[in-house]
Parts: sequence; C-alpha cells; structure tokens
Amino acid sequence: MATELARLGRKVLAIDLDLEAPGIGTMLLGENEKPKFGVLDWYVERGVGSIDVEDRTFLLDMIAPSRFGQGKGLIDVAPAVGRTSDAYPANVLAKIARAYLELPQEEGRAMTFLAQTQVLINQLTQLNSYDAVLIDARAGLNESTSAALLGLGADVLLFGVDTSQTFASYRYLLAHLARFERDVSDDWLLRLRMVHAKASRDKQRQLAFRDRAFDLFSELLYRRDTPVEVDESSNIEFGLDDPTAPHHAWTVLWDGNYAEFDAPGNAMQLAPEYYRETFDGLLTGVTELLRVSEDDR
Repeated sequence: MATELARLGRKVLAIDLDLEAPGIGTMLLGENEKPKFGVLDWYVERGVGSIDVEDRTFLLDMIAPSRFGQGKGLIDVAPAVGRTSDAYPANVLAKIARAYLELPQEEGRAMTFLAQTQVLINQLTQLNSYDAVLIDARAGLNESTSAALLGLGADVLLFGVDTSQTFASYRYLLAHLARFERDVSDDWLLRLRMVHAKASRDKQRQLAFRDRAFDLFSELLYRRDTPVEVDESSNIEFGLDDPTAPHHAWTVLWDGNYAEFDAPGNAMQLAPEYYRETFDGLLTGVTELLRVSEDDR
C-alpha cells in the first residue's frame, strides 16, 4: 500500500507498532538503511529518561526513507527496531517488556500505552506533511491492538483468512467493541473494514467469507430497526451486499510469490506490474478511502 501511494505521488509514513513481531523495517528497508533508533527505543527511553525523546534530532533518527518510495512520492519508515538494537540483539526482549509499562505521572496517575502511542504518532507526523500514515499494529487480543483500533481515530483494516479461528477471534474482539457507544458525528464502526487475506480466486469462496463476516457484525455491532429476535437482514443498518459496510471485505488474493516476502532481496515483489493483480482489492479500497486516483498523477 505504501508503495502504491508513493507511486501516485503521495508522502507516506509507515510505522511498525508490532513490537513483538517487528517486520516493516526489514520489508521496506535494507539492513544498512535502518535508522539509528526504532519505535521500541522511543517507548523505553520515555520511561528511562536518559534520552530526550521530545527532541527533534531523536525523532529524525527514528525514520529512514525507503528506496521503494523513490520517484514521485515518499515512503518514510519508522521501524520497531533500529540499528542500535540490531547491534545489541540480546537486549531486545527486555526492551519489549519495558515498552508496555505504564509511565508514572504526577498525583499517582499513570500514562497508558495508548496515551503514549498517541503522543508518538503526533510527534512523528509533525516531521513532514504526510498524506497517509500506515500503522502495522500487533496481531492478537491485547492493549496495543486496542490502541490502534479506537484510540488513534484511524481507519482500521481487520485482516483474516477464511478459517474458523479467524472468526472465533474476531468474535471476542467485536464483542468487546460492542461495549463502546457510537457517536453519530464520528462513528468508530465506520472506520472498520474486513480484509480477506490469502483469498481464493473463486468468487463464491470470497462471498462465503463476506457472509461469515456479515453474520458476525450483524450479531454484535450492527443496529436493528426491529427487536433482535426478528432475524431479518433488511432490518439491519447494513445490508449483506452493501459495499460500504465494514463486513464487506476487500481482498488480497493468495499468491505463492508472496509466501516469502522479502522486497529488499527481491525488488520485483514491490513492482506495480507484479503486485497489482494480487493486491488490487486492498489497493482500490484504500485509495478510494483516501480519495486518491490515477488522475491525481
């Protein structure tokens, strides 16, 4: 997605918040292209206080440009792990444990991981006039995932393959989200979108994924005009075939060429003529969401 937006002349910031499974840095940057520090260092140093993380120099040392953004646009990358941690790999696991700690404040209060993340995003986005910020959030059910879901006010893509495990896990997540009130002026539900990953090219199988997602969203999140006992989809705020609905999944097709993703080692994986067919459903959805088109070129 970052490569496609850069190809269309956009400035993109890609942030790796998946601290326990860092990947964006190695996907978009070569081994010697990483910045000095990573996002992990920012969280740790906020607690330790040995480095001023508010300093612009420190923040710039957390970002490096990706070669895949060269041309009309730009891809800046804030990896989870920078060169400093790579030089001392034995310290990384301890840093991860410290990164999730709440930060003590005055009057006995504590700054949560979410609040710290909000500060981080604000600081990084002030470094440049980015058109889009893409965040790789941690997979699984945990506070850092929740931070990316609602706390950042971002559009959230919920990736999943068509398995019972996917929908069982999302059932827990959506049931948790159902506890939060929806504001008509800024409805968080409208910022969610399912993405059918590793999708079959068989349209019927793609529709089966959409149907399972619809059942889940309609049970837990969609409002009804009639009592819930009346099982009529026409009485739910989003219809099964509504392309604007959160359950109406964008697709990423299964492609063995991306089973082992290593763009720095195989640049063709991020060549437009190579990735367009596989990722077209996702790319089209996001570019429409951002109102970016080929005409903008």
